[in-house]
Amino acid sequence: MIFILFSLLLSVVLSAAISPIFSYPNNDYLVSNFTSLWFFSQLPVFGIGILVYNIIKNIPGKSNQPLGWVLFLLAILLCAAFLFNNSFLGFLPDPIKYAVVFGTLVIALHLGNIPIINNIVFQLLGKISFSVYITHFAVIKYLPGLFNGGFPVTGNLGTVLFFLIVLFISASISLLTYRFIEIPGISFGKKWIFYLDQPKKV
Repeated sequence: MIFILFSLLLSVVLSAAISPIFSYPNNDYLVSNFTSLWFFSQLPVFGIGILVYNIIKNIPGKSNQPLGWVLFLLAILLCAAFLFNNSFLGFLPDPIKYAVVFGTLVIALHLGNIPIINNIVFQLLGKISFSVYITHFAVIKYLPGLFNGGFPVTGNLGTVLFFLIVLFISASISLLTYRFIEIPGISFGKKWIFYLDQPKKV
């Protein structure tokens, strides 16, 4: 907890210190993006991850189903507050806010079985998540070109629909790349490591 507070303070102080140095007309957005994404601004996120790890390490898994549900609902409420109320904890960078949300979800899943997010669909997405990460950039780039004049639905609804379409297409592609590229690649890597570990004949 001390590390989180210290890193948060360090991030705020350093960001405030370098902003005037690098700011000049028409580049404020670059400075803003840099100070929100550079290493020191991400330190509190690492701290939250370390804190969550130590919490679940010292608490038996699936030991408190009611508390798990309470934390799950708390995470949903926090996420909604961060998304729809710009003034709520506006001094905190977005990565820290959502690290709190996902950290709370991790603890909730550790304490109890939450079928809403612990089910066959999410487990499958977990298996192909690396392939989804790789392919979704291409899907986001080329998908809008399929619609004349851009994606037909705008606003929050359009964002949600676009996300679901990107997820569906990326996951469909990733099922193939996982089956025919990732699994064979992992198998080959294991065999190669096994071969390298064998004692060499002199």
